Amino acid sequence: MTQNDTYFLENSPLFSGKIRQVFNFSQDELLIKTSDKISAFDFVFDDEIDSKGSLLTKITKLWFKKTEHIIENHLLDDDHLINLIPKSHESCMLVKKCRPIRLNLCPWLYIRFRLQSVY
Repeated sequence: MTQNDTYFLENSPLFSGKIRQVFNFSQDELLIKTSDKISAFDFVFDDEIDSKGSLLTKITKLWFKKTEHIIENHLLDDDHLINLIPKSHESCMLVKKCRPIRLNLCPWLYIRFRLQSVY
């Protein structure tokens, strides 16, 4: 079952994706909440997997921390979120507002040329 904190009932998201919602936390910070929903391609199922959101968030934080020596990222310290959103703080992360770098083309080009060289 989805965990609700009063913060999410009182604030509407700036953006909602299939499994993530982005909230305006402060002037220069965003709060990203990952749900327990199951999604496949462009479809979101009604069922949920317990603690899926917190697991995905832990994996995301792990890789941001492992790569921060290579390139600066937008992840901020969010230890204080436990006081604000005690039920769902593990499935949330606090990030700096920034302009994303869209690199979706790179994986597709790699796959295309890799397949082209195979055939």
